[in-house]
Amino acid sequence: MEIIKFRVAHLRNEEHFQLMTEFKKLLEAIGALVLNIEQLFAVFLVLFGKEDRAVEVFRKNDLTDDISAADALRDSIYKGFTLLVETHQYSPAPEKVEAAGNIRTVIDHYGDFRNKSYNEETASINNFVQDINARCADDINTLNAAEWIANLSASNQTFENLMTQRFDQEAGQEYINLRETRKEIDKVYNQIIDYINASIIVNGEAAYVDFVNKLNERISYYKNTLAQRKGRAAKKNENTPSASANANETAE
Repeated sequence: MEIIKFRVAHLRNEEHFQLMTEFKKLLEAIGALVLNIEQLFAVFLVLFGKEDRAVEVFRKNDLTDDISAADALRDSIYKGFTLLVETHQYSPAPEKVEAAGNIRTVIDHYGDFRNKSYNEETASINNFVQDINARCADDINTLNAAEWIANLSASNQTFENLMTQRFDQEAGQEYINLRETRKEIDKVYNQIIDYINASIIVNGEAAYVDFVNKLNERISYYKNTLAQRKGRAAKKNENTPSASANANETAE
């Protein structure tokens, strides 16, 4: 018996906060002292309070959904561009292989900035676009990839504009970076899970059965929610005109 582990980072903000709320209630019911996690739980409570306040601000801010969509768009464009470059590294045309290699050098230099904080990612994309245009203009043209860079820059500017609007709306309010807070609380959450799972191995299951079963029931619900969402997204992509066209081309 053990607590199920999964990528809580994939949950939406409200889902994530709800799971943390349920996790907190279960820990309080059994007692942090019983689980020997007093120090970890104290840190968790501080971060839980921060997430609670940050989520409340997001609930009240009418730009939240637009910001999330803009962030997802720029991430998607960047991912698509890197996949395009990777594909051309296996091109039968030597000039495209060389161009892809040159661009790959710049990509590797910046790394995957999609997991950085909002501000860091925005700055990284701005620097990346400037650098790639300055160092690899001919290579970009060789791969016919200028549109990707232009769209990445435009989507990043849209995101930056939305963030500016939100800052103006939130002026005078307590600012808490929800994205960073979630990363912090996820780390503590996973530490607690690992500790309890290890304690079950050392001490036996008896003292943990009720807690683990109740928590796993909730975790299973959210895992199923993510799986269903992923399935719907995959089905939607299959039904898009571009996907149908690609399928027809492959069939031919």
